[in-house]
Amino acid sequence: MYKLSIVNEDRPLDALYIPESLVCDPVMHIWLVKEVYEAFYEMNRALQREGLPSIYGRRGYLCFAYQKKLFQNEVQKNIRQGLKAELAYEKARRTLMPPGCSEHQLGLCIDIALHHMQQDNSISIYEESPQFHWIREYATSYGFILRYPKDKMFYTKFSYRPWHYRYVGIGHAKKMAKLGLCLEEYYEAFYKE
Repeated sequence: MYKLSIVNEDRPLDALYIPESLVCDPVMHIWLVKEVYEAFYEMNRALQREGLPSIYGRRGYLCFAYQKKLFQNEVQKNIRQGLKAELAYEKARRTLMPPGCSEHQLGLCIDIALHHMQQDNSISIYEESPQFHWIREYATSYGFILRYPKDKMFYTKFSYRPWHYRYVGIGHAKKMAKLGLCLEEYYEAFYKE
């Protein structure tokens, strides 16, 4: 069930939560649960065997303290741009999850970047890349799902992120794809207590 954990503002993680078996990737310098790390590299090797450029993990595990720092920085940036505190907080919530509410704390997520544009979050650049098309088609074979699909914002309560992939395991990923379900729908249908 750990791989299917839903983390959001309604289901936050404890500030002290740290997943087991975290490993640090020596190239990308991000932390991931070992199983996720291995699946990502297997997927990346398959992508390269198809003649496509490799992909890069820009963000993996984020501890509570780092989430807090990122969120506070975003709020402060919004205040410096002239927003009052409450509006600055609400605007920050549209792009970042508040501390403890990010599933990055599970160590099961990876934000994927294309090597030549590691810091670019342009949706159109992702969607036009051959890597994006390959990943959309084959990610489930490696246990990954596109976590925040464009057509599932009603369920995820978070905007579309074509770079944000979540590891749920191959069986779950394939079943979710076959049924056309996002994680929230899948959990509700099959695992809700």
